[in-house]
Amino acid sequence: MSQISRYRTQPQLFLTVGGVGLVAAVIVGGCLLYDGESAVEVAIFTLATTALVSAIGASIALQRAVIDRSAGTLRYANFMTFYRWRTLRIEDIDELVYDDCKDKRKAVVSGLLIYMKRADGKRRLHRLLDHGISYLGGPSDFFRDIANAVRSARPRASISPVLLD
Repeated sequence: MSQISRYRTQPQLFLTVGGVGLVAAVIVGGCLLYDGESAVEVAIFTLATTALVSAIGASIALQRAVIDRSAGTLRYANFMTFYRWRTLRIEDIDELVYDDCKDKRKAVVSGLLIYMKRADGKRRLHRLLDHGISYLGGPSDFFRDIANAVRSARPRASISPVLLD
C-alpha cells in the first residue's frame, strides 16, 4: 500500500455547477425573450452567465490534497487557503466531523471539519470539501482515507462514526 494518497476535485462537480448556471441562464433568457429582447442578446447573455457561474463555481470547488502517512501529514490547497498549500500534522488532529450535505441542504457537496489542538488550549478549524457529489454515497474515499490515517496516528481522536464504516 502506498504511503502517499493524492486527491483532486472530480469533474462531475464542475459539470454540475456549470449545468446549474446554464439552467438559470436559460430561465432568465426565456423571461428576457418574453419581454421582447432580441434572440442574439439573449444568447450572448445566456453564454456569458453560464461562463461566469461556471468560473466562480470552479474556483470555489477546486481543491487538491495529499495524505502522506510516512511523514504524518495532510496537505491541502483550496479556496479557503487561496490555493496555497497548508500542511497539517495528522497527530495534532483532535476531531473529525463529517458535515453531510443531506442534513443541512445548504450545499451540493459535503465537508470534513478538522479540529486541531493548539498550545493555547483553543482549537483551530480547517474545512475540506468533498471531491464529488455525494448525496447517496455517504463520505467519499477521500474523507475515509483521512479518517483512517488519523485513527492510525492518534487512536483517541474523536471521529464521526460514519467515516469509519
